Amino acid sequence: MLWVRRCQRAWRESRAYPEGDALLEARRSRPRSRGPTGYPGPSMSPLALWRAGQRGWPRHYPLVQLPNAPLLLALAGRRLRRARGERTRRAGGLAHGLGMSWWALAEITRGANPFRRALGIGALVALLASRNSRAALP
Repeated sequence: MLWVRRCQRAWRESRAYPEGDALLEARRSRPRSRGPTGYPGPSMSPLALWRAGQRGWPRHYPLVQLPNAPLLLALAGRRLRRARGERTRRAGGLAHGLGMSWWALAEITRGANPFRRALGIGALVALLASRNSRAALP
């Protein structure tokens, strides 16, 4: 895919511009706003940054993504589990378990690649194992 982009860029640059070489040089010298992941940088809106993070990195075989709604729920639940009140801890544990199971099932059914699906299976197995080990304790 990168090769195709390079060929397209070379073809566009090889065309004759009516403004002459000044326009071509201005286009070449224009700074590109790219972050370390290859996504456009701070000039993007928050919604565009969120969507870029949901596509994952690297784009052709996503291994890493920003947290989506189920993971945000699980993280919030994990944070609530450290609270002082018993009800708050129980609600946090429920939110954490619900968010993690929602995320794991979503990865198993709609994972972008085999790695993501295996990650969902592993997370679901670990979640079930931790729930069963806690249930066995008196």
